[in-house]
Amino acid sequence: MKKLLLALSLILSYSYLLADQQATLYGSIGDLDLKEIRLETKTTVAVDQAKKSIIPIGPNGVFSVTLDLPPSQQFKLHIGSLTLPLYLEPADSLNISLLTDDLQLKVKFSGKGSANNTFFFQYNLFEQKVGYGELETALQQKEATAYWDAAHKLNDVKQKYFDQYIKKSRKELSPNFFLFIQNQIQYQLIDQLLTFYTYYQSMIDLKVVSIPASYKTYLDEISLNDDTAIQAPHYQLALINLINFKNKGSYEKFIEDQLKKLADKYKTAGDALEGLSQYYAQYIILQQLLKSDYVYASFEYEDFLKSGAPQYLKDPIIRLFQIKSMTLDDLPMPNIQLIDQNGEMAHIEDLKGKITFLCLWKNDTSTAAELSRYFLYFRKKVTEDTTVSINAIFTANNDKIWKQVLAKQEKELPFLNHYRLDYSDELTRSFVLRTDDYGPWFILIDKKGKVLNGNAGPTYEYNPNTQIRKLLNKEAKAK
Repeated sequence: MKKLLLALSLILSYSYLLADQQATLYGSIGDLDLKEIRLETKTTVAVDQAKKSIIPIGPNGVFSVTLDLPPSQQFKLHIGSLTLPLYLEPADSLNISLLTDDLQLKVKFSGKGSANNTFFFQYNLFEQKVGYGELETALQQKEATAYWDAAHKLNDVKQKYFDQYIKKSRKELSPNFFLFIQNQIQYQLIDQLLTFYTYYQSMIDLKVVSIPASYKTYLDEISLNDDTAIQAPHYQLALINLINFKNKGSYEKFIEDQLKKLADKYKTAGDALEGLSQYYAQYIILQQLLKSDYVYASFEYEDFLKSGAPQYLKDPIIRLFQIKSMTLDDLPMPNIQLIDQNGEMAHIEDLKGKITFLCLWKNDTSTAAELSRYFLYFRKKVTEDTTVSINAIFTANNDKIWKQVLAKQEKELPFLNHYRLDYSDELTRSFVLRTDDYGPWFILIDKKGKVLNGNAGPTYEYNPNTQIRKLLNKEAKAK
């Protein structure tokens, strides 16, 4: 399951307070024969690519480095094949020692910050052993009750492990780290529960997938306004999913406030961070704004393109902006997953090789009339040409209306349903669901799959025949 597996950091609001604060990391790698170790710095909580640096190993396997703390206060230290997650607070002086005992490598933390990191290391080992099989199975089987139970079961296991550690440990965790771990557990649960709904939202609305009333009531009552939670990587995932869950075509005060906060974080990132850290943070925030709301994101879009951000960050933002705004001209058509009239899986990619006039339809009271006009218009057009493909993609739960119209018009038009699928790709899902809001939509695609006209308009207002004929003549001359 791919998720909005790219989450934001709301902690940028107080990153000013942390920017000039440092911590010291030092230690010994024992008998390991290494000349250097690698450090990854999470400049924001859930940035998709960490900043990497090298720490040289001195005589006798000793190392030492002074670190500027990122807003997330999190690091990963790679010592050979060993990875140590680290959480550092201002003025920490953490000592890491690697010891070999009976051919086993042991890690020992000492110094200021050792209590936090001893637990953090053990907790990460524990999480790796926790099984997510029941949760994944329930998600794939569309069983909301089983998914609910599995998510809570995982949460209880993690919370019990944390509580027992606190009870038995002789060293107290720092207050901030205590909240950090609590939030890791709490907001992962919320994110998981919201994920089921947002993953199957279209199917739930169409009553193809059922969800218990108590489940929806819980989602309706969730409130994510706890600023102490913003260091939890799952917080922003939950926030974005909650915005999408509550945004049903009309703006509520909650949605407006949350979107404004995200837009403010974009500006804060520009002021508080520098270089790649700034651009990665803004990239993550802008990406999520585009997925959640076109209007708010458009204010930051041009600013990002004019910045010094690397082109490899600009390119996916450009594509997402164009898909979200439905300006697809000169772009490859998104490879939407579909189901054909025989119930078999199909993709837009399968349409390559022909000039394609793609018709995306919503299902409402005007569908029958509009579809009839569509066929009337094309009765004597180029639909019989073997180099041209006319494809209708509809959003109906019931395909009766389509079969009836096709029968009346005596047409063998292929139709594809995109509403009965589980989408894991956010770009594809955003594009497809948008057609339901604005459909019918008409797109002209060349043989290579590139969009020639991403807003061709209804067939009774726009004549694609002219452009199709030009393409056919151009190809004939080329031969």
